[in-house]
Amino acid sequence: HAYASFGSGNQESLPIANIRETLIDFYEQHYLKSLALYKLVVLGKESLEELDLLVHRYFDELAQALESHSQPCNELLPQLFPPITNWQVPQRLHIIPVSPVHSIELQFPMPSQMAHWQSKPTRYISHLLGHEGQGSLLSLLKQKNYAISLYADDSSRSCIPWSIFTVR
Repeated sequence: HAYASFGSGNQESLPIANIRETLIDFYEQHYLKSLALYKLVVLGKESLEELDLLVHRYFDELAQALESHSQPCNELLPQLFPPITNWQVPQRLHIIPVSPVHSIELQFPMPSQMAHWQSKPTRYISHLLGHEGQGSLLSLLKQKNYAISLYADDSSRSCIPWSIFTVR
């Protein structure tokens, strides 16, 4: 699963020989090839001509790298996000926060919902769980002093072959 690995560390917790070269290889393998997925939006008070000059000045090198290294999105995405055949759930993680935060996040992996873009079935679940009115889950949790907020939504807003429904 894409979220199954630890996402940060330091020299003590990441004792990897040649870490710089390893990071450069990782960048070239996963970021440089994926430049086709990036988009640039520019907003400013300058004229369109001035903005165009700024974009060329600061991003032409990146555009050249894009042309020489990247792959089309439809070829790249299956490599970056291969179909998940074994979700390895349920999993339970205990994390000791560095600041006094009291929260819980539940993540439910599921197939991509892109095919259901018109009906948006996970939106129904999001609205039912996220409703804040009388008789809602949040009002019950607030009465018991278990929660002050509730968030529920899915992450299927891209063209990857899986999604995660999150409740916080």
